[in-house]
Amino acid sequence: MGGIAERSARIGLAAAWMLGLAAIFLVTRPQAAAAGPVPAPLAVAAGVPDQGRAWELITPEEPMGAVISAYKALAVDGNRIVYETRGPLPGSPSGDGQSYNMARRTDGGWVNEQVASPYPRRSISVPLDAPELYDRNLETSIGWSWIPGEEPWWLHEQGVFRGEPDGTFRLKARLRQEGASFIGASPDLRRSYFVDWEHLLPADAGRVNGNSVFELDEEEIHQLDVDNGGNLLFTCGADVPQGSGISNDGERVFIVPGYSCNGVGGVFLREAGTTTEISSPDCALADCGGEPSPRFVGATPDGGHAYLYAETRLTADDTDPGPGLYRYDVDSGQLTLLTGISGIAPTSAKATPSPDGSAVAFGATSESEGEGMAILDAHGARFLATPPGFMEWSADSRYLVFSTGLQLAPQDHDEQLDVYRYDSASGTFTEISAGAAGAGDGAFAAELGGGKEFPGLAWLYPSNPNRVMSTDGQRIFFGTAERLVPEDRNDAADVY
Repeated sequence: MGGIAERSARIGLAAAWMLGLAAIFLVTRPQAAAAGPVPAPLAVAAGVPDQGRAWELITPEEPMGAVISAYKALAVDGNRIVYETRGPLPGSPSGDGQSYNMARRTDGGWVNEQVASPYPRRSISVPLDAPELYDRNLETSIGWSWIPGEEPWWLHEQGVFRGEPDGTFRLKARLRQEGASFIGASPDLRRSYFVDWEHLLPADAGRVNGNSVFELDEEEIHQLDVDNGGNLLFTCGADVPQGSGISNDGERVFIVPGYSCNGVGGVFLREAGTTTEISSPDCALADCGGEPSPRFVGATPDGGHAYLYAETRLTADDTDPGPGLYRYDVDSGQLTLLTGISGIAPTSAKATPSPDGSAVAFGATSESEGEGMAILDAHGARFLATPPGFMEWSADSRYLVFSTGLQLAPQDHDEQLDVYRYDSASGTFTEISAGAAGAGDGAFAAELGGGKEFPGLAWLYPSNPNRVMSTDGQRIFFGTAERLVPEDRNDAADVY
């Protein structure tokens, strides 16, 4: 299955989420038979609705004896899916609580089985007994598991295990207690990253609160929240920003103060064993820098550009007394002021840059319109009086999709949320959630992943990101209860 099938699979799962996850379906377009042992999607029978799409039931038929509670990961080719249930699947070992399951497409249809653990599962539900991270094909995994030892079970050691394609497990590291959380990995899972409040290495001895950031490179644990001399960056704990704090190849990790670091600041980049402070003022003037320290608000997927919100001056060309948005270029080490537009000021809300760093959408305030968001690109800065919610750029950095209640197109006459696509080449907006003959102007919102009408998919790690738009920006998936096509005859939420 190709890119269309991948996107269709993701949207089919999102549709199942909205239906309450009584079962998981995959929706695909018909295509020629695939080469190799994996069969093509089912052929379309006469009378199949929805413009010829075919539905495949992935999970076992009722009665299951288990309730599907969450989707966890999807292979890029759409042929493997991991999901969570409350209770075991038919034929699985009995037990209470959570069960993680793998569905695989085979010659005979979809096969479901409980995800294996390095050791026999405990009857009590404990998240440590399941993989946390997968590669893009869901063939290898990284996860925690208990290591048998003295009773009671909470005194056992926990281990980090790598699950291999042949079903075997390899112990990568032993940790003393349950206190760690994965935050990302490289696509091949050779390097994985986690935070832990335990003092795992000698360099961490001076930390008095919070977590430290660690890298597990094969079987070796390295501490990342240290300077080039091995000293802690923050004795109060450190963290990695969620979402864009790790580059999609796992090579660059951005580190910030932990939740318990009141008043302590600084943003650092860890790459190839070297730590660089990227929030240092690039200015020799006396009033550069100072408190409060700059804050990390986003980075490009490759980690090549990081974005900082600062209430103090960081460069000599910053003559505005208000807060500024800065871009740090990792390759050159240069810090650039992006804002300084009259009447528009950035906020500390998350910034969403285009993949090449040529444009960025960010939280902002306008002297005349109040809170909202701004888009900054070659056309300058444009303020929109709408909250900065879920946004996504196309892979070529041309298109930005987002939901807004603003009327940015002539055919948009209501104040409900609608999905728009911004074209940075022309500087124009197009309403995507507009149907035929005025459909889309009703009383229902249209939203991208994460909204009420389209909850979207679970948060995934950088090597397997959640997407709502195809790489070329020509296919966009959203949810709405609006009747946008004649085939839709009810007011229930649907995926378009």
